[in-house]
Amino acid sequence: MTSPKLSHATNWAELLSEKFTVDQKPAPGAIAHWNKAGWNKNYGHVAYVHSVNPDGSVVISEYNFSPACGFNKRTIGGPGSSGSNKPDHYIHVEAGGLGSGGGLTAIFAETLSHDVSDIAGQVTFDIKCNEEWSVEDDAKWLTIQKIENGIQVNYDKNNGNERVGNITISSLGAVNSPLILSVNQHSNSENSPEILVVPENPSSIDLIHLFIPLETPTPCYDIQSEHVIEGQDIRVDIHSVSRDGICSFTIDHKTIDHGLGSLAAGEYHVSVYLNKDIFQTLDIQVNQEENTVLIEEFDGAVNGDAHGIEFVETPNGMGAKLSRVNESRIQYPFDKWMVKEGTLEFLVKIESGYDYRDPTYTNNAVLYEGNNRALLFTTDVQHGDVYWPGSTWFYVKDNGVLSISMATKKGTGSGVQSLSSPETGYRFNEWHYVGISFGSEGQFLMVDGKEVASNPAHTQILGSGGTHSSPVDKPTIGESLPGFWHNNQWEGGFEGIVDRFRISNKQRDWKMSLNDQRVIRIEVNPENIQFDAEGGVKVVQVTSNSKWSSVPNNDWISAITDFSGLSVKCEENFGVERQGSISIVSTENQSISQTILVFQKKRKLLLKPITSQYGSMEIHIIL
Repeated sequence: MTSPKLSHATNWAELLSEKFTVDQKPAPGAIAHWNKAGWNKNYGHVAYVHSVNPDGSVVISEYNFSPACGFNKRTIGGPGSSGSNKPDHYIHVEAGGLGSGGGLTAIFAETLSHDVSDIAGQVTFDIKCNEEWSVEDDAKWLTIQKIENGIQVNYDKNNGNERVGNITISSLGAVNSPLILSVNQHSNSENSPEILVVPENPSSIDLIHLFIPLETPTPCYDIQSEHVIEGQDIRVDIHSVSRDGICSFTIDHKTIDHGLGSLAAGEYHVSVYLNKDIFQTLDIQVNQEENTVLIEEFDGAVNGDAHGIEFVETPNGMGAKLSRVNESRIQYPFDKWMVKEGTLEFLVKIESGYDYRDPTYTNNAVLYEGNNRALLFTTDVQHGDVYWPGSTWFYVKDNGVLSISMATKKGTGSGVQSLSSPETGYRFNEWHYVGISFGSEGQFLMVDGKEVASNPAHTQILGSGGTHSSPVDKPTIGESLPGFWHNNQWEGGFEGIVDRFRISNKQRDWKMSLNDQRVIRIEVNPENIQFDAEGGVKVVQVTSNSKWSSVPNNDWISAITDFSGLSVKCEENFGVERQGSISIVSTENQSISQTILVFQKKRKLLLKPITSQYGSMEIHIIL
């Protein structure tokens, strides 16, 4: 950051010391200043101080630190800090002392954020700047107007979840431009149904509060509950009924779905409230598979934090469609759903992958679409934020190759445990189960219920990437949000549909895919058979939930299907040892097959002496 009047930042402390206080004591609104050093190419460096934490660390915003020519916000100056994390000086400028004669432009705000209720209202931000400044916001529910000493912000009523609106204050040449302000609005608990479970992790009978926003509870309302399926949701229908001729007309009907995937199996006593007045109670039974943390069916609702998805019809009912245009993603934070060790299973149909690349680091990223490799799941971004232990990337390729990579240390580009599968039956534009397992037992990859790669030595647990100061990225299906880079600078994702998703806290727990009868499976026993040189017939048991056919891959092997299984016939061998195979192929999907290996021994050479009546000896060679 360079001022046209102050030259390079390394000169600022000296040039401004006559007009402002320069010391080593951080304070909000001050300028953090670094002398020339190797890391700043001897130009020096300056940043704006937002706040000072109780431990002495300092929250700053800056340009041209990381990324180059880009804006960044970080925490510096903690105990034991040095180099780029420890300023040499703090310059205590004041808005009244600035101006064209002061040689410095900066933006000052008395308050950087306001926390407001769900009810519509108004707040003000006091702003001082000695030059012209502009204001922008990223939220439709905010209306902003400039006033004499700052801005007046009007916010709408919030009928949904908690939300944040960011306001950007910019001034050409200001050392801390842009300055980011925020309005944090609380959720509407009355109009947003929610489930509260006491205790947080129940294992027997407990109380669930289900708030349902109905304006006028009357005796006409009757509450009915459908049976809970696999612990995934509870449906409560509220509608009017006729009671002795009273309220015989329809008043309301409402169905509310709520994810109960975090509940243990058992009976639960549910209290249903209308406008926070208790109305009726009912009992539900949660039936949940062992080790299952969450199963998503995407039948018009999702438990994760979703953005830009569409619900579409699938052979299984409904699924979540993700696309680049919508920057689609579904996040599963660690504090709600995601596990550090366990198994993730996906039922997906992927069309293609895409990614953004910014080789010049100027936020002019190039989009690459139609890729034959797709990022299905990550706890970072495709090309990496700042790696932290457990930063993870799960890729699938159109040729059937799956791969998982997990960072083992903080940094970039080193200390990564990776595992790839050989080519499998997985293909783009087809429905397949795929999965990853991670933790103390190692890394594992799965396609359609079958493990296709493993490495027990790779024991890294799941974590997140983020910024230099913290691992802020969230576990994400689709295009994740960067914590460090600008939006669409190094991200990636896929075009396709997710039909089902399961999180298990147990490794190698492929229950969802193994229990789905729609997944074509072929098993053979034995997988290898061996014949003597004379040949013969042997039976192989073939088990499959699909129609199949046998395809011998060698002309000396034939096969016949009968009631006992597959009869494999091998012709007599007059040559050397040989190896062949038979492919068992699904007639419904020819990419799914199993191979039976066939081995045949060669004939032995035997010397057999025979004595004739004349006493001579003949030697017959028997092949």
